[in-house]
Amino acid sequence: MAAGLEHRDGERGIGPVALSDDAERLYLALVAQDGDFTQARREAGTGWSDALDELVALHLVRLTGQEDRCEVRSPGEAAEAAVAAGEQTAYATLRQAAAIRERLRDLAPHYRRMVRASTTEILTGSEAINARIGEILPLVRATMASAHPTLGNAERLEASLATDRQLLSAGISCRGLFTHAALRLPATLAYLRAETEMGVDVRTTAMIPIRMLIFDNEYAIVPIEADSVAGLITDPVVVALLHDIFGFLWERGRPVAAPADEGTLPGDLEVALLRELAAGRTDDAIARRLGMSTRSLSRQLSALLDSHGVQTRFQLGLVAARAGLVDATE
Repeated sequence: MAAGLEHRDGERGIGPVALSDDAERLYLALVAQDGDFTQARREAGTGWSDALDELVALHLVRLTGQEDRCEVRSPGEAAEAAVAAGEQTAYATLRQAAAIRERLRDLAPHYRRMVRASTTEILTGSEAINARIGEILPLVRATMASAHPTLGNAERLEASLATDRQLLSAGISCRGLFTHAALRLPATLAYLRAETEMGVDVRTTAMIPIRMLIFDNEYAIVPIEADSVAGLITDPVVVALLHDIFGFLWERGRPVAAPADEGTLPGDLEVALLRELAAGRTDDAIARRLGMSTRSLSRQLSALLDSHGVQTRFQLGLVAARAGLVDATE
């Protein structure tokens, strides 16, 4: 049997994309001779063996097992046969890829839960919060920064002093940021002075949007629900953001000094109060945001009305806008 006829159909896959001259002559001869290989070989001349391999590889010819005959296919049929195996493989690969994608997509919620669990720890209740802080303190190496919109009772203030004393004794640099309102009460003023004398760098500012503790720029504790639920954050991106917020407030703060007269507000606290009034917030909301009691807020408002010679908050807002203390469009 001729060597070309021993080739089995389909074993070689897709061959060259263009026929050689010999293969083209043999193909045309086979078409003319209706698949009679003996007659077509004579008509095609030399080079028929390699030419036959090309035709088989491109599915233009299918060997039937008969020594002198083969099946000649049209170019369209050959094209379908040539790409069929590749298409089946491609479809199988696509189906496998889709299955893999779906399976991995099913794992995504578990991954997100694990990431959240690994970067934020929920602490419920003051005991859990204090206990976790106690575990972190021995790990602190260089810095602690804290921001306090309000101050707690005497017991909490004593606990805070003890914590800062422990850090300072270990050579940790401590910064504490408080609202100007903390200067108005004897107890909180005494606390701030004790912090300063102990070595804590203390500043006050008009408003602090959120309570935060930041250790070494690696751990941050922030409230989630009032003061009863807090989050311990270790995600470096979030901790860095909180550190930037603290730095922004710190740069606008000022060192603790003797309190001004009861009827006089520090300039930036006055502006903050006027902005809160311009925003239309209630007394309770303003007092909470400025870290003071509603009674203290009422006294400060009365002092502002008197100092500007007006009778109503609306008039106070107009005076403040004309003086450029707040944006008239607010």
